Amino acid sequence: MRDRMMVKKLLAENETLRELLAGILISGFSMQLLLVIFTKHFAYYAIGLWTGIAAALIMAVHMAYALDTALSLGEKGAAAYIRKKSIVRYVLVCILLVLAGITNFGSPVTLLLGVMGLKTGAYLQPVTHKMIIKLNRKQGR
Repeated sequence: MRDRMMVKKLLAENETLRELLAGILISGFSMQLLLVIFTKHFAYYAIGLWTGIAAALIMAVHMAYALDTALSLGEKGAAAYIRKKSIVRYVLVCILLVLAGITNFGSPVTLLLGVMGLKTGAYLQPVTHKMIIKLNRKQGR
């Protein structure tokens, strides 16, 4: 329960996290558009992509949560905590890729592209920041 409240607090207070999540979604919709244009087995690739995008969104929130928690630890404790949480995220991606490969439910390639939306979202964060500022100005906030 405490963790859920912490995540809600992070989403409410951390503007950079919200911008990162928006960038991940923008990259997901962009890749989805390319899938519509260039693939025949649309559903297979889309399932993989959106599974990866969902994982990227969860990983971004998990990363912010871990960083926020690590700030309250000492230097050695923080480094160990961050390392442990990073391994958890990598294991999650590996499990998802293996499951996608074994079950053939969605494309492992587009799943990986969706997970890489975390990187794309990070690169898009300055752009999403500017977009959000412009939207807030138009709305008078």
